[in-house]
Amino acid sequence: MQPYTLPYVIGHSKVSYSHWFRLALIRAVRYCTSVTDFNQERVYLEVTWLANGYSLKFIEKRINHFYSHFDAVSLRTCLDQQVYKKLRHRLFNFIHEQRTYLKNNEELDKKNERVQLTYLYEFGPKRQFNQRLQEILSRN
Repeated sequence: MQPYTLPYVIGHSKVSYSHWFRLALIRAVRYCTSVTDFNQERVYLEVTWLANGYSLKFIEKRINHFYSHFDAVSLRTCLDQQVYKKLRHRLFNFIHEQRTYLKNNEELDKKNERVQLTYLYEFGPKRQFNQRLQEILSRN
């Protein structure tokens, strides 16, 4: 594969590309033990997304969200190995929590004890439905 290319699959939403970028950053943190190596990989990812037509605004928004999610915003301005070490620690904890969550959901699925409701909106019909569902469940 040529440098600066992304695996395109037609029909994916902007959200999918956002997730792929975040996963690429997570992978970089997992495999780069030094802050310098991670920074080089981050720059490579940014250039790759820019070369494939994504705006700087799109990229900056994802990077800022990534750093704020793992409480490492200071890495944007200062490459501090200790801050990066904390970022890696938080990220590995996050991965462990995700695996535990998925494992618990799989167990609930096997027992047919999990109900997952997905709605596009947090208000309106979804809110009314959730309120009604809470009323019904609280009676039982």
